[in-house]
Amino acid sequence: MHKYKEHIDESRRRSSKNKRSKNFNDQWQEKDQYINHRFVLPSNKMKLVVSDRLKYILTKMSETGNIISNDFLKLLEQKLESYEMSYIDITPKEDTFSYLPSSGKNLPDSDKFKNNKRQHSKIYKIIKTIFGNRFTKNEVQKFVSIYKSIYNKGPQKENLSPMTIDQMVEKLITDTKNDKLKWDKISNASNWIKYESRHKITNNKYLVFVYYIFNNIKDKKLTFLTANIYNDLGQNKEDKNKFIRNFRYEEIKDLTEEIIKKYNIEIK
Repeated sequence: MHKYKEHIDESRRRSSKNKRSKNFNDQWQEKDQYINHRFVLPSNKMKLVVSDRLKYILTKMSETGNIISNDFLKLLEQKLESYEMSYIDITPKEDTFSYLPSSGKNLPDSDKFKNNKRQHSKIYKIIKTIFGNRFTKNEVQKFVSIYKSIYNKGPQKENLSPMTIDQMVEKLITDTKNDKLKWDKISNASNWIKYESRHKITNNKYLVFVYYIFNNIKDKKLTFLTANIYNDLGQNKEDKNKFIRNFRYEEIKDLTEEIIKKYNIEIK
């Protein structure tokens, strides 16, 4: 009977010890998980993004059956933050891309394609950086060769859908905010101010936006914007001032408010 009691007491001590040990281990693991979760450093890697013009070329390359361009487009759809370079764009050189390194990850989106942190590199090297050893040297060289061919042809008009009015106005607003589109005050009268923005298309052709902003609150809705192509040399009378379109106030009211704010136009 005495031995039986000793056996029971020993079993209880072991059970109590195991329980304490288990509780301690569980608590430490929970604490360890908390510490690991609390102090994980943020990743400096980025999603893979390319410019619209590069995406256009990649799509044209994909139509030829090129395997690398196919996989490149698939990576863009995945949107995984796995890359140390992104915001890739074409350059004036047919064998070179520009890109934003991971040091520019936290820049505003509007600056990522034009910031001075951007770097240039050969297309071959960038493809090898993105894909590693997935493709052979010959496959990457073939990719570069097809890219050059499509790059040198330029965009094909029939494959580029024209902007809608909303898209065009949205681009005008964005470019105005980012100072890519600058408006010069040309003249003003008692109830309106005339602004103009001029952009060179070819050696003697300019796309010209002319904005009449009525600065009297009761006439404000008379505000309008015209888009024209001008030939400053006047060699062809029909082409000297080619009308593109006229934007009514209702179509450009958001743009109007942006310009009023940006250029401190006083509305009476």
